[in-house]
Amino acid sequence: MLWASQCSSARTPRRFAFTLVELLTVIAIISLLIGILVPSLSKARDQAKNTKTSSTLAAISSGLEMFQNENDQETRGYPPSLLADDPTEEGQQTLFGAQTLVRYLMGKDTDGYVPRRNVPRDMLQNPAQYWEQRDWYASEPTPNNPVGKIGRVGPYLDGAAVKLAAPKDIPNMSGTDPFPSGPRQATDTTSGVQPVILDTFGYPVLYYRANPLRAQNTAAAMATRYAEGGGIYNMADNALFTGLCQGTQCDFPWWDFGAGEHPLKDFGPTDPPTRQNIANDTKTFCYYILNQQAFESTNRQSLVPVRKDSFILITAGKDGLFGTKDDVNNLQR
Repeated sequence: MLWASQCSSARTPRRFAFTLVELLTVIAIISLLIGILVPSLSKARDQAKNTKTSSTLAAISSGLEMFQNENDQETRGYPPSLLADDPTEEGQQTLFGAQTLVRYLMGKDTDGYVPRRNVPRDMLQNPAQYWEQRDWYASEPTPNNPVGKIGRVGPYLDGAAVKLAAPKDIPNMSGTDPFPSGPRQATDTTSGVQPVILDTFGYPVLYYRANPLRAQNTAAAMATRYAEGGGIYNMADNALFTGLCQGTQCDFPWWDFGAGEHPLKDFGPTDPPTRQNIANDTKTFCYYILNQQAFESTNRQSLVPVRKDSFILITAGKDGLFGTKDDVNNLQR
């Protein structure tokens, strides 16, 4: 009995451990859960970013409406988006629609826009070519601006609610010379200076304004590549970002944000577009802005753009490509 008691007291307690099969099973279950949860979390995160971008576009739209209400005679409606030389900078510095959006809603210094009606008459006489507004945003008197700060309107967009960046500072186009060589020499080297509004994925918000006079003309083309073509919308307004091509011929190359070519870079084979070309070329600027409901309901006869009386706002979405399904825009088809 003593021996049995001694043996019992000396017995080592049994340790329980996972077998190899059990460990592999646990790892497999954890991997499965991660595989289920991570895409869901990623999708939820992307959806939250899309929602925030939609809110940004709504704020921009409200700002454009306020601008129009207060300055309708100044710009004949919504602010223009035509690519043009920056009138506040010496020499030629091209502004594109995404940049004019900031200029009109927030001003050159984000402290409000200087309307022409507030500028002293003496400053409007004999302005220097390409630089006629060089002193409009001066904070102190200058030889060409004896009054100093001129009365502003706006800003119509809260600077704290949006993120601004100069195009040259957007990823994949960094450096002191944002357009160093190749076809992008079609534009000047200073076009990357004036800021644009970024969406939550870090891509520019593009702005196209419809031509209000052409929109009233039932014979007007829905879109052309340049303003001289007489279209309701002009593809060139944001050519710095999307590119402007017909087939392999590009007046402006597309801006590669790291994802490749934008479907929105191609105008289509004819300018202005024809109904046959639009039906066949769905990855084009013209098809993207086409009022598809009107197109189909008229047996593909009606070529009119969406929002032909106002403006279009487009962001690239997560994939960084303008013209794909994940774009956040105000087309409201």
